[in-house]
Amino acid sequence: MITAEEFFNQLDLLNHRIEMALEKIQIYKSMTEKVTMSLEGEQVSHSRNLTSFEDSVIRLTEAKEYAEALTVRYCELVNFITEQMYKLTDLDDIQILTYRFLKHRTIMETAEDLHQCRASVVKKTAKALKKLNTYLADFDVQQFSVHLSNTS
Repeated sequence: MITAEEFFNQLDLLNHRIEMALEKIQIYKSMTEKVTMSLEGEQVSHSRNLTSFEDSVIRLTEAKEYAEALTVRYCELVNFITEQMYKLTDLDDIQILTYRFLKHRTIMETAEDLHQCRASVVKKTAKALKKLNTYLADFDVQQFSVHLSNTS
């Protein structure tokens, strides 16, 4: 069994991996724009026997595919947790969890956005997470694990 807090932590980790993958895409995109074709056909990858431009294009394509796979998985998990959150009967619980974990707001930001005091947000978050745990009790942890740890 995975707790709601662990679920949201893993979701946040996946979001961070997506951001890192998007940064890599920008780096490889920049490399493809900077690389000039060498008349000698300089090789940068001995195993691939390609020019540096071709190597950069391949790395860019791989990075895009990886970012897309991460994004698809992230969306699946957000859809799943959202479905579970909507089973909660208290709209305040849904709102607090949405701001804190799906909109990635801090406790103080959530308190300001919802016009509540910090202590109230902390208390309501804990209460909402506890309620959400009941809906995650039957969730198969194996299907959740973020196996997309490829560092391409």
